[in-house]
Amino acid sequence: MRRVRFLVTAAVLPVLLTAACSDRPNDLYQYYDDPTSDVPTTARPSAPPSSSAPRQAPSTTAKPVDLTPVALSATDLAAEQVTADGVEPRFPVRLTDCSAPLKPTDNGTTARWKYATGSVLTQSVAAYPTSAASVVATLRDHLVCGFFLVDTQRFTMEGGADVTLPGTDAQVSWCATGPKRSTCSVAVAVGRHLTVLSVEAAGTPRARSAITRLAPLAAAKLAQD
Repeated sequence: MRRVRFLVTAAVLPVLLTAACSDRPNDLYQYYDDPTSDVPTTARPSAPPSSSAPRQAPSTTAKPVDLTPVALSATDLAAEQVTADGVEPRFPVRLTDCSAPLKPTDNGTTARWKYATGSVLTQSVAAYPTSAASVVATLRDHLVCGFFLVDTQRFTMEGGADVTLPGTDAQVSWCATGPKRSTCSVAVAVGRHLTVLSVEAAGTPRARSAITRLAPLAAAKLAQD
């Protein structure tokens, strides 16, 4: 009889164990979090009450810089007898000339002016977090292509305005002569500001003469900021 009673107990034991565990979900993480478990668990810190208003992440966008003081105005260009032809809140990422790159920035503006002769003056101004002299150095390194094509028209690189701009950190000037139109430009850096000034005219001498007159004006505007 003892042997039979022992066998009955052994047979019942798996059933009892199964019944005892049947109320637990088959998930280890939930298992150890079960408040009915006899195994002591470490108390988890409660989360602080959430505010009714959602938190806003800090803005990483740089505050726009007013570039009006460092850009040429109608008063500055009165002697050139030009007419304003629009302003765009952007700065080019590269030049057409030799595809020379410009350092991208959200703080930039580009203005166009027209001469009565049909020539076009373009000024792009930008502000960087640090010195803009390195941008001019990069331009100088790339403006050595000799020539480039625009809509199958060949433009030959030539020397720009021979002008000294005191008070500037870096400057470079160049001209691009095409079959019908030519462009002369100057890039000037003062502190964290950069200006790129270009004149497109019917011939290189006319464009170079205009840049020679305008470069000191543009540099002076940067220096006074």
